[in-house]
Amino acid sequence: VHDYTTQHTVTLRYTFISVSSFESAKLALEDADKTEIYFNDQKISNITDGWFTDKSIQTVQIGTIQEGKNTLILKLPFGPRTRTEYSYILGNFGVKLQGCEKVLTIRNDKLGFSSITKQDLPFYGGNITYHTEITLQENADIRIHVNHYKGALIRVFVDGNDAGVIAFSPYNLNVPDLSAGTHKIDYLLYGNRFNTFGDIHNANSENKWAGPSSWHVMGDHWSYTPQLREMGILSSPVIQILK
Repeated sequence: VHDYTTQHTVTLRYTFISVSSFESAKLALEDADKTEIYFNDQKISNITDGWFTDKSIQTVQIGTIQEGKNTLILKLPFGPRTRTEYSYILGNFGVKLQGCEKVLTIRNDKLGFSSITKQDLPFYGGNITYHTEITLQENADIRIHVNHYKGALIRVFVDGNDAGVIAFSPYNLNVPDLSAGTHKIDYLLYGNRFNTFGDIHNANSENKWAGPSSWHVMGDHWSYTPQLREMGILSSPVIQILK
């Protein structure tokens, strides 16, 4: 008979630097009801108020991230059948990533057409909407071409109306009969969760299968520096006026 009770406690300690203070931050974690949470020497209530991407990953209010050094401590039961899981600090901030160094920074108001991992959003895994405009001198059909992106697909909106999807070669979308004047062209990129949940410390570029062994790596396959994947619309869309 095996005794699988959690007779021990594991303590996880995280420290990070922030260039500014950020209010209303949250912590997302599994088993929040079993975890003691301390943020900047204050014990935090583990009463949940929502969830992050998955209902098993619950969110807890941790208050204000302070300028300078911040410390998060998690204490949770630990036993033969216990596995520690990722936890996430959520808020309206960006992250400056340089090698292993991660610093919270003020989030960019605008994104350019390049990987968001280089625009202070290295671990973002949600969708992104790019807002642009085009001015036509006369009535015309247009062709929108977006072939250089990393994500699931792109949905295009013209003046707020769904114009269709760009997902397959030749990565074109025709929009007929636009009037002369200025039109809003929005690109909704559907993202993926790799840089948020993936095996980002696995340096084996030949690994094509995601499973427990993808995270349990050692030796030359381990990297302290996050091995991120590009994300976003990577180069400017091209719009051709057809008539």
